[in-house]
Amino acid sequence: MAVKTDDSGRRWVEMDVMLQATLEQVWNAVASGAGYTAWFTRTTLEERVGGRIEFQMGPGSTSVGEILEWQPPSRLVYVERGWMEGAPDCVTGITVTKRSRGQTLFRMTHTLATTRDDWDESLESFESGWQGFFEVLRIYLSQFAGREAAMFQSMVQVKTELPATWKKLATALGLEAAIVGERINLVKPEPLTAVVERVQQDSRLCALTLRLEAPPGVAIVGTFAWGGQTMASLTAYFYGADAGKVVAASEARWKAWLEETSGNSHSG
Repeated sequence: MAVKTDDSGRRWVEMDVMLQATLEQVWNAVASGAGYTAWFTRTTLEERVGGRIEFQMGPGSTSVGEILEWQPPSRLVYVERGWMEGAPDCVTGITVTKRSRGQTLFRMTHTLATTRDDWDESLESFESGWQGFFEVLRIYLSQFAGREAAMFQSMVQVKTELPATWKKLATALGLEAAIVGERINLVKPEPLTAVVERVQQDSRLCALTLRLEAPPGVAIVGTFAWGGQTMASLTAYFYGADAGKVVAASEARWKAWLEETSGNSHSG
């Protein structure tokens, strides 16, 4: 989808996701720290107007916002200032709307107050980057809603271009020809049975989303272009009473695999 504009000078992208879940389940997932941690990244959120929302975007990196609107269980708006040097404020709007047949519509918009197109590429990157996380949200709500969740993310800067980096990662997993719905047995980073839920390959981002069967969870492995650099990343979510223990046992092993496989120049 293209960046949208209006006469007031706003520029924005808008994403709609239809979810098989109740209004309350979706709201809890997109408007609480524990909810975001289950499908996006480790998050803290003060549930009030003026409250602080903080996303841990990777090792040593955070994104902080201020809540402008708080209307449970239907609307949340927050602003992130200084999210990139010289960038206009980014206002994120979230609406949750009940639909028929047990479905709920989740809509997210990112808006920049600028008439210039300098930041359109960043807006488009936001839009494409969210799609993999929305798939995790679908899986979480359809199979694990309300369970305890724990996650970790590893990200490394690599010297190779995006296509070559993607080939390394997919080949190492034995998934260079992965098909959605395929049930596979991973050997590394550790022995796991998984189902391929999503495959994305474009000029900005290549990624695989895997639903893990035991322990229950979701993993995303991929590579993306950002700020003129190529990054390799691995994000894993685990669900259930033992989720925290699983993360503690697996995180170092998965990070080591990503660094070794991608041949990174800088790790985090």
